Amino acid sequence: MRVHRLTILGLLLFSWRGEAKELENPDFSSERGYYEAPFNLTISCATPDSTVIYTTDGSLPESGSGIQSQNDAPVTLLISQTTIVRAISMKDGVGNSSTKTHSYLFPSDILKQNRPPHLSAELDFEMDQSLLGEAQKQGGLSPDIFQQIPSVSMTVGEGDLFGTSGIYLKSKKGGKAWEKPASFEWIDPLRKKSKQENCGIQIQGGGSRTQSPKQNFKLSFKEVYGKKKLKCPLFPKSEVAVFDTLVLRNPTHDSWVVDQKSIRATARYVNDSWAVETQRAMGHHTPHRRWVHLYLNGFYWGIYTLTERPDAGFASEHFGGEKEDYDVLNSNRLRGGDRERYRKLLELVQQDDVSGEETYAKIQRLIDVNAFIDYLIYNLYSANLDWPYKNYWVVGRRNDAPQFRFFNWDAEMGFFEQWKHPKNPDDFSALHLNTMTVPGFLKDAHGAGFLYRHLRKNPEFMLRLADRFHAYTQQGGVLHPQMASKRYRSLLTEVEPLLALETVRWGDARRTPPYTPWSDEWKALTAKESWLFQQFFPHRVRQLLRFFREESHFPKITAPIGTVEASQKGRGEFIKLSHANDDGVIYYTRDGSDPREGWSSKPTGHLYQGEFERQGSIPVKARVYKNGLWSALFTMKAPQN
Repeated sequence: MRVHRLTILGLLLFSWRGEAKELENPDFSSERGYYEAPFNLTISCATPDSTVIYTTDGSLPESGSGIQSQNDAPVTLLISQTTIVRAISMKDGVGNSSTKTHSYLFPSDILKQNRPPHLSAELDFEMDQSLLGEAQKQGGLSPDIFQQIPSVSMTVGEGDLFGTSGIYLKSKKGGKAWEKPASFEWIDPLRKKSKQENCGIQIQGGGSRTQSPKQNFKLSFKEVYGKKKLKCPLFPKSEVAVFDTLVLRNPTHDSWVVDQKSIRATARYVNDSWAVETQRAMGHHTPHRRWVHLYLNGFYWGIYTLTERPDAGFASEHFGGEKEDYDVLNSNRLRGGDRERYRKLLELVQQDDVSGEETYAKIQRLIDVNAFIDYLIYNLYSANLDWPYKNYWVVGRRNDAPQFRFFNWDAEMGFFEQWKHPKNPDDFSALHLNTMTVPGFLKDAHGAGFLYRHLRKNPEFMLRLADRFHAYTQQGGVLHPQMASKRYRSLLTEVEPLLALETVRWGDARRTPPYTPWSDEWKALTAKESWLFQQFFPHRVRQLLRFFREESHFPKITAPIGTVEASQKGRGEFIKLSHANDDGVIYYTRDGSDPREGWSSKPTGHLYQGEFERQGSIPVKARVYKNGLWSALFTMKAPQN
């Protein structure tokens, strides 16, 4: 009898699931996005005898909650202002479709945005009306400003988001209990593409939770909310279009809304983006990102960078395998896998024989040394002071050779001319600051500072550091003054047109008069005549090289230089090598190998005795050798056909 009852119950469940599966989602006659004029929206469902339940207040539509249509009858709404419409389909009162959300955004409403009386006065909603005219006068509020970049519209139950116990007013709270159900909408006006998926939302970040009225958000795509992953090509330069986690980041400590006046005074909004793009230019994976306009329940919340989060899901999509195949740490907090392999790395670098060949070989199986060196170089170059004891992600495979890699994260505190702060007790500018001597670097117990302090005892590691630093700082290199400044200028050019809208929304959050991108202080920070472009970029390489030599036993022998000259007989090209040291000889190779043998330091290349003919497409490599010591490696790449 028990079996019979279970069989009947199973058939009923099967029938219910089958019917629910056949229930179509509601159909919206107008696509989400920006509108200038009122229009009629029709919501319908293709499933016979179904009803549509909808809301326009951001709440989830459910049976008994929301407005319900008659069976088979479509719903028609007049949309004449910014409106968030959420809808489900239902049949026979059993089983709902997925909740679908469409945001209809009217710029004329957005620019007049104010705080609704029923929401807390602790929250900043206002678009500064006194700045609108000035922004338009300065040419900042062009008619297409909302169309220039994609928009993200997040819809959350009002109590969950802005209520007295919502995540915004309780921003210090964290953990699973403070992740709330939400709708994510991607609106790309330029490509006329849009996408909606349900997800979880929670406040993201550390100090930003208490130091800024403009919060950051973590978005998690899970089956409990809808689909377990978002499938959408968000980043044009990336082949990855599947995400289980995304972050909406305001560059808090490089913005106008942070509470520290000295940080606001140097805000340019692009420091972290420069670090991301520099890591990528060095040939490494790093989270993709792009600027977006963000809306929270239809309220404009300013410009944010939508970015990947370098966690196990990121590693799985970019490097292959499953999320469970990776160990992940974020500022020494375990985010995936376990600590066993990373702990082994920390133990190895502390051994007395860390300078030896055998231990170094073991270390190189545990960490991608080249990637680590590059990560170290660009953070030291920018004088990133909120690092290395925090603000990093490190990911490695869960096998005998994890090849841990560090990923840039939150590199906002750099490139400053003047910054009075406990992290900078001597008031150095970023140009003159040696980050390797500050407490955050010297006391780091688990991150890049810790690893470097021990690995610098290894001569092969230090010479490789010298080689890579030399390559990046030469003509055409990623950190050559021309290239490093060009990258920064490109990022400023990208964000500046968006800052007029940011001014109207957040420019007055911390002071009157408000921060604007047309002020003299902004020009002093960003113009080609500014300290950044006239002092920092032209001279930072020389300063950093001096610091390396003072602190890190960097080679004091300068590397060779090379020139290419046409043959006097008109056939082929000849290479000339020279160096600026008082003494020493040059060894070179033409087969792509190093002219120096590792560990023994014996010369393995040709002794340079005069110009030689360039042959084939293999690069020429050369070092200066003096009194048993070697310079950094010089590489002359073959011309590209």
